[in-house]
Parts: sequence; C-alpha cells; structure tokens
Amino acid sequence: MRSLLLALSLLSLAPGADAHAPSEQSATAMATPTSQAPPPLAALPPMAAESFLALARAPRAEGAIVVTITRDNGSDATQAVAPDARVWQGPLPADWRRITCVGEQSVCLPIDRGASSEALVRLTAYPRATLTASWPAAVAGQTVHVMINRQTAAGDSAFGPARGQWQVLARPDGRFSLDVPQGTLDIRLLANGCAAVYRFDVKAGANTALGPLPCVPGGSIAARVRDSQSGDTVPACVATVRPSGPRVETDSTQRFAQMVAQSATCNAFGFFQTAGLAPGRYAIATDSRAHAPDTAEVEVIADSETSVDLWLTPFRALTVRVSPPVAPDGRPWTVELRTTDSVAEPSRGSVRATVPHGGEVRFSRIPPQEHDIEILTQDEQLMTALTTSLPDGDAPLEIRIPMVRVVGRVTSHNQPVAGASVSVSHGVNQRAFTTDDNGRFTGWMRQPSSEESLSTEVINPGTNTRIVQSVVPRYDGDQTLELEVTLGVSRVLAEVVDQKGQGVSGVTVHLIGRSAPSGTANPRSVMDTKTDASGMATIVGVSPGRYLAYGYHPSGNIQPTEFDVPPESDASVQLHLAGKREHLFEFVSSQGSPLSGATVSIKSDSAMISNHRPVDGLGKVTLQVAENSNRSAVTVWAESQMLWGGCVEIGNGDRTRVTLPPLSTGILRITRPLQIRGNPLLVSDQGAVFLASDLLRWRRTTITERESEDVIEVTGLAAGRYRAVLDQGFLLDTARVVQAACAGAISFDDPSAGTLTPGGVLELKWPAPK
Repeated sequence: MRSLLLALSLLSLAPGADAHAPSEQSATAMATPTSQAPPPLAALPPMAAESFLALARAPRAEGAIVVTITRDNGSDATQAVAPDARVWQGPLPADWRRITCVGEQSVCLPIDRGASSEALVRLTAYPRATLTASWPAAVAGQTVHVMINRQTAAGDSAFGPARGQWQVLARPDGRFSLDVPQGTLDIRLLANGCAAVYRFDVKAGANTALGPLPCVPGGSIAARVRDSQSGDTVPACVATVRPSGPRVETDSTQRFAQMVAQSATCNAFGFFQTAGLAPGRYAIATDSRAHAPDTAEVEVIADSETSVDLWLTPFRALTVRVSPPVAPDGRPWTVELRTTDSVAEPSRGSVRATVPHGGEVRFSRIPPQEHDIEILTQDEQLMTALTTSLPDGDAPLEIRIPMVRVVGRVTSHNQPVAGASVSVSHGVNQRAFTTDDNGRFTGWMRQPSSEESLSTEVINPGTNTRIVQSVVPRYDGDQTLELEVTLGVSRVLAEVVDQKGQGVSGVTVHLIGRSAPSGTANPRSVMDTKTDASGMATIVGVSPGRYLAYGYHPSGNIQPTEFDVPPESDASVQLHLAGKREHLFEFVSSQGSPLSGATVSIKSDSAMISNHRPVDGLGKVTLQVAENSNRSAVTVWAESQMLWGGCVEIGNGDRTRVTLPPLSTGILRITRPLQIRGNPLLVSDQGAVFLASDLLRWRRTTITERESEDVIEVTGLAAGRYRAVLDQGFLLDTARVVQAACAGAISFDDPSAGTLTPGGVLELKWPAPK
C-alpha cells in the first residue's frame, strides 16, 4: 500500500498532467450533470482490509466524480467523490471485477482486476460541449436521461459498452442543458412518459442545440413464431427488434440501432413480447437452429400493442453435383447458394462450400426457396451463375459447366503489349489473364452461351490506362476460343481546369466511345485514367472516332464534353470541372406535415453529379448539386416504396420546399435479353431519372437471371408513365437525360414506355421491340 500511495502522490503533483481528451479506449459508466449535486454514497458491500482503490485527477479534470465498482456476481456499487478532492482512496470489495468512473468534465480508463488487489485510477479531462434542447410542457420539471455513444475513428464508443449516461432536470418551460464531451455523438434522450428520441451523427461543438424534442408514448410488439409447413410453434427462437428504414442506413445509425435493439427468446409456446418502443417501423429478425432466418416489418403505434404471427421456413438438405468435378487446372470448385430475395433481404444470408474432387457437396441447412447459385474457382473467378428452384425430395441438383480454352493476343501499333492485365467477360462469366512478352495470353473459361461479342478490359502497365472494348471471338472447333485485342494508336491529352483556369490533379477522367468515323456504333469502348499534378491526363491506345469525356473529383465533376480523335494522331481537349454546392431541401406531406424516415436521391442537370441521403426528423436534407445547376431530378424513398419522383427547380437559391402528393405505387418489370448487359435508365413523365443499378444498390429492386433473359423488378414505384432509356455500353450522358426529362422533351409513346397504375404491374421490354 505504501508504494501505491507514493505513486499516487507523484501522479497528483506532476506538472503538465494530461488535461486533454481521453484516449479512444476510455470508458464511462455514469455521470451527473453540473446542475446537480454528487450522488449520495451507496451502501458498499463488506470490504477486505487489504483491497484499496486510489484515485487522482489531472489539474483541469474538475467537478464531482462517480466511481462504479462491479463485483463478480454482476452487482454494482457506486462511490461519490467530492468536486474538490484531488486525491482519494477507499476500500474495495474482495470480489471486485471492474472499476469505471466519470466526472462532469473527465473520464478514466477502465480497470480490470489483475494479480494485484490494489487499483490506481487516473482521471483526464475532455473538451466540453454544451448540449441544449427542449421538451414539450409535459416534461417540465421531470428528469431527462441522456445516453451518448461517442464515436471514434475505429467506429467504437469512447465510453465503452456501458455507454455514457447523464441525467438532468428539465426547467418549467421544458428546456434543459448539460455538458457532454465534444466530438461526433449518437444520442438517445428519454423522459418519463415519452418514447426514446434518437439523434444520430451529432457534431457536438462548444454549444450544440438539438432543438425541440417530441414527446410521444411508447408501444409494444407481441408475436408468435410458427413453422410454415407444420404450423407448430417454434420454442427457443431468438427474435431481435430494431428500428428499420432509412434512419438505420448509415454506419453510425446502424451501430446505434444495434445498441438500442431489444432481443427476446420465445417461450415454450413460441411467444415473445417487447415493450417501450417509440412509434414507427420496426424490423423483427428471427434466429432458429432448425429454420431459415427471416425478417418482418411491423408498425408500432403509441400506447398500443402490435400483434403479429411470424412463419419460419424449415431448413432442408441439398446435394449439389458439379460437372466437370474439378476445374481444368485440377483445383476444386466453390459453390455458393443464396435465396433469390437475399438482395432485398440481406439478413437471409448465403451458404458456401468447397466441392471435393468427386464433384459432389452436401448442404444440410438450406431454405427450400428459389436460389441464386454461383460456381467459383479458388481464386474467386466466377464460372457460372444460375437461378433455379431446388429439386423435390432428396434429388441432387446437377450443374454442368461447359469449359473452353482461351487463346488471345493484345497488340498496339502492330506491336505486342507485354505484362497487360486482360479481363474477358460475357455476362457474369469472367476470367482474368496476363499477357507474356509476346502479348499473348492463354487459359480457360466457361464457354459463352452464344457467339456474341465478348467484353475485354485491358490495363496497360506502361500507361496505367484502362481500355474496355468489345471483341468478336473466333472458334477453333468446340474447344478453343481465339481473341485478337487491338488497341488504338492515337493519344488523348486531356487537361482538367477549375473555374479559375487552374489545373486540377487527381481527377478521374473517363472516355466513352460514341461512334467510329464510319458512323457505326463503337459499343463498350471505355477508357479512364487520372490527372497528374498539372491537371493533365494522357490516355494511350485510343482508336479514332468520337468520344464523350466526363469525370469525378471530390470538389466537383467534369462537365460532359464530346470531341473527335483523328487516326494515328494526338487529340487535345480541355475539360472544365463544375464545382459542387450544398442545397437544402425540405419535404412535407400532402397534409403539410414534415416528412420523416425517408431517403432522397438527386441527379443534377448540368454535370454527372448524383447523391442520396436520409432526411432528418423535420423533413430536411442537404444534398450536393452542380454549382451551375438550375434543375435536378429528385426521387424520395421510404423503406421499399417510392413516395415521389420528379423535376425540381432549384435556381441560385440555397433551399427548396417540396410538397409530396398522396402515396400511390405499383410494380415495374423490365425484361432484357441475357446478352444485353447495359444499365437501363428509367425516366418518368414527372421528370424522375434513375439507373437500374442505383435501385439495386439501394435495395429497391432485384435482378433475376433466367436461361436467356434477365428480369429487373422494381417494387413500390410511384404510379405514372415510365420509359426505359437505352444505356448499352455506357453511352448515355445522364446530365442530358435529366435536362430532357425536366424540359418534357422525352416521348412516352415509345414501345419501351408504359403507364404504371396504382397497385398495378407494368411490363416493359428493353431494348424495345422494333
């Protein structure tokens, strides 16, 4: 004990003690606000005379401190330390396990029991932020509980799993304020009689106002879980309830949703209940050893109980046989299975297994739905993909992979291109190769389903230029596929300048082939590279023809520019970077109330700028638009439904208010041939513009691959007229489409257009039949 007190005295008197923010591993358990006295001394359990706790604080770590002592049996005891106590010591229970402490302005590292029964705690000060907010009059004079998760670079809380907790008394007008750590915070606020209020990604500075807070009573969920085949209840199933929808889409809100999730285990009758939930949408995820995981969404209403029956699908066993049993190089295949709705419902997950050399693998826990199945090589090269219903009973699933040998060559200026990376693909079938000193490459891949052109991507190591183009293969019998990839001999010297005419470095410049000199299409001709320190980008191996240039940079995007490349010569082009600006949008319902729980996406009309973010509780969201943009195509999504989409005039102002019409949605299905790998761009008669790939990334749609065609299905799409615009080979300038859509210059009399009625289904063929 003498050595401990000596160390304590040196620590408390050392000059220059740390008065800065705590380390990322700092943890807290409970704090009291500056407006309250320290909590009274709790009744501590019997102490062992040889166990002591010593505490010292840095010079600026002032105010009252609460020490929490956790015992082996999980119980806690608290000890208040006076605001003026610079050094403090006290006994410890013999079975103490962990010590945490927090002050009005300070935190300490958590201490776990080790070989010694003595503990030395050092407090450090954190930069303070003053948090202010107000509740309705119903909360006046009540205690407000504040839980804070302090974010760090690692994505964890600086307060550890116990989180930081404060409590403060609301004034008669419902207002309150308290000091909290500075930084990026996730906050949960709770007052008696009100459901929890969440604020995510709060940038807490010297003075941070949360504004008025709503006071709404909580609700509950009661559910019974059953087997979908037998109808029997499922005991011991674990159900987790958490907020759903756009408010949990960011990393921060997903992390916080995990923190506030409620879990329950079903009783012997398959029943569980959760209570004290704020009104809104909730996702229920189930976990049962004998059944496939599933999710369901329910609406919780204030002061009421939501009842729901959950039907789980039992697992089945499945044997998969692959032919040939191993890859041509003798290495085994990998089989991955996932249900076809796993894109829309990621929680359903997937299963994967390595196929033994006999070519047969058995899975024991498979949901008996339609599945997406992929066969991959050991180096993750995709060999085949199919969508199929599983065979009945215990019949095996037979998968055949017809293989073909690939022999190819890459040349430029009639000279071989050595060391180039070459990717050859046909639909989802793709293989990677590297050229030798003679520009040749060889290997094997799944045989293409037709003799249509293949897509080749070549990365030249000497120029770091990526060139994508279509190549028509030649077949030598049934076993060999020959490819000749000829790069152009022209160069493009592209200079990217800002509004002041200064070169901009680090801009990714893309070139897209529009047409060859003869006027024929030059499909899927894509090149890209980055600008150097002077703002110059040199693209080597360009074929003559007309090209569209565009590009991206954190400070802005290149205004799309078309230019011509002559044969066997250099082409110089100056590209202008269109800056970005922040624009505030406010969305209200047709009844005039602020929209909440929605995500807004936007595409500008003057440059290829698009982004999407969730609205806040007041229906407001700040989005980036092109600096010189006057109109933008906006779509508003809530969960799996499109609330509205159209063209919005933004001009030179800094904010725009949009009133949404009543919700009316349907289903859109687009069927395309399998060999057409373009990205359909959908346009509505209201001016909405979005790519099918956008909807897939936002989990608003699914793509099902059949034997000879793809089916793209978008659910919950706002009713109206739609047209699928051709974007085969990335030949479309979306900024121009937005301009045309906002100007009403797109015809909807085309065969690729139709009308989606409320609750109906619109079937479109793409490309449109001639």
